[in-house]
Amino acid sequence: MLNSIAEGQATITNFSPGDDCTSTMVIMRALGVNIERASADDGSGDTLVVKGAGTNGLREAEDVLDAGNSGTTMRLMSGILAGREFKATMTGDSSLQSRPMGRIIKPLSMMGAVIRGRENNTLAPLEFDGGDLSGIE
Repeated sequence: MLNSIAEGQATITNFSPGDDCTSTMVIMRALGVNIERASADDGSGDTLVVKGAGTNGLREAEDVLDAGNSGTTMRLMSGILAGREFKATMTGDSSLQSRPMGRIIKPLSMMGAVIRGRENNTLAPLEFDGGDLSGIE
């Protein structure tokens, strides 16, 4: 995620081909980040080449972003999406949609983010109306 919003190119070796990491990669690609993936034949893990979009280089996705079953992806991407100047919707599988998101939504909302979710803004899918964020204590 951090390489995606950085400037320049990064090579990541031994990338886990697991579902959580793949969900994150698919979301970053949907937001316009150029990510090339090469599978390792020896089982040592894949290699990614990430061409960072910069802090303001992400673009609005054409479809709903799907975090699959990755709570880490959902929660960390929420912080990234909250400060963008575009709208986004992020969902996950039925298990992820039942996990609490209030502890992420509340502080981001206090910072100025506009985030809507089910059950009084505590459950995914989450809708983000991008904008400027300000620090809080």
